[in-house]
Amino acid sequence: MRVVIAEDDSIVELGLQRMLKSLGHQVVASARTGEEAVQMVKKSRPHMAILDIEMPERDGLDAAHEITETCPIAILMLTAFSDHSLVKKAAESGAFAYLVKPVTMKQLDAAMGLALARFQDYQKIKKETDGLRQRLEERKVVDRAREILAQYLGISEGEALRRMQAESRRNRRKIEETAKAIIATCEILSRSPTTKA
Repeated sequence: MRVVIAEDDSIVELGLQRMLKSLGHQVVASARTGEEAVQMVKKSRPHMAILDIEMPERDGLDAAHEITETCPIAILMLTAFSDHSLVKKAAESGAFAYLVKPVTMKQLDAAMGLALARFQDYQKIKKETDGLRQRLEERKVVDRAREILAQYLGISEGEALRRMQAESRRNRRKIEETAKAIIATCEILSRSPTTKA
């Protein structure tokens, strides 16, 4: 797995590098600040980022939030403190696992596996949600076009839908495209012509 490390303590960072190498992972970049971490992730496109929470310039929580928004990857947070409110903040920022330093190789391996599994679950759910949202939007467009067609032709909405489906099959296009064309035509026809002074 390709990993970016963001840790301002050089001894801890070196230890993480050694453990990751022993576990068969590749450290593609190291950062000392949260800002550097964001830039390194954008540049190197790793599978995971391991971020210390306490860093200069920009903390790991803020960096994790931007990474999640701009180029989502699995994020593992590190901290020297075991604080419930900090764990909650880490989860809210986009972290998928959390470790308290000092870290053993066994803990790191388990936390990385957990972070990756949670990230993959999140991506799957997001994809399904996005698909449902898109289908809902498409359904709204079809419903609106069906109402317009029914009103314009003086037919039932069921008949209007059947005509839209037939038109879509005839032109070999999705019903949403036919619906958008009907709505666009209605909007053009409903505009009042401009009068010359």
